[in-house]
Formats: sequence, structure tokens, C-alpha cells
Amino acid sequence: MNEKGYTDSVSSVSINLMGFVNGVKDCLSQAAGEGESQASSLKEGTYTYESPKFDENGFKDQVSMTVKGNAITALTWDCIKEDGSKKSQLSMDGKYVMTEKGPKWHEQAEAVVGYVLDHQSLDGLVNEKGYTDSVSSVSINLMGFVNGVKDCLTQASKQ
Repeated sequence: MNEKGYTDSVSSVSINLMGFVNGVKDCLSQAAGEGESQASSLKEGTYTYESPKFDENGFKDQVSMTVKGNAITALTWDCIKEDGSKKSQLSMDGKYVMTEKGPKWHEQAEAVVGYVLDHQSLDGLVNEKGYTDSVSSVSINLMGFVNGVKDCLTQASKQ
């Protein structure tokens, strides 16, 4: 399939395959135990993740997740600098500005957290490059967040 959703690999196929491919990916994800199907076996508790190292901008991701009744009931995401300052606070104070237009970093982070709480899953959140089309006005890369949520889910699924 090309980037527009069409194929040259199967003769006489002229339909858009995007929905089919996304459906197959979702089924494979479920079969692998990822996403919503994993939530049924989560152990209650609070789980945390911190990136093992600081990124090229001097931040590392931190995720905290609370599970109760086989559901994610609380979730936070922030990034901390080597000096201990948090990206969310820097964003709120106007000291971390990505762009003059659009939502600030902390607002985008809150929107992404809301998506996971609403869907109880990461399914459909990010593309292969770590960006989302599922949450409007979010332009930040979400790979650190996704890695943190996956790590917390792995911790919660251990018996």
C-alpha cells in the first residue's frame, strides 16, 4: 500500500485499503495482548516509569498510572530536566514555548492523557513516527509517553 492507501501489488485492486490495513493492525495488536484486551488482567496499584536517560533537549519522560477495578483510573505524563524543573510547569509559566499559536505543551500532554483514559488503550493514538492524528491540536511527539504507558501496563499485568 502506498501513502495514499492504494496498491500496485495486487492486480485489479483499485479501492482504498487504509481501513482494511488499520483493521488488520488492530486485530494483530489485540492478538498480541496489546491495547484494550490487556486491561482485563491488570493488577490494582500505582505504577511509574522514567526514561533511562535525558533526551537531546535535556528532558526525560515520567509517567504515573493508577489502576483500579481493571481500569486506568489516573494517568500523568511530564518531562523533567536535569535541574529538576518540569516541562509542564515551564510550559505554564511561558518558559517552554513551542510555538506562539496553538496549545501549549502541558495542554497537549493533558489532551493525550485524556485520550488514553477515555479509550483505556493506546490503540490508534500514534503513527509509526510517534505523532497523532487522533487528538486534535496535538503536535508533540508522543513516543516517550507511549513507552511510559506501555511500561506501566507491563508492570500492572505481572502477577
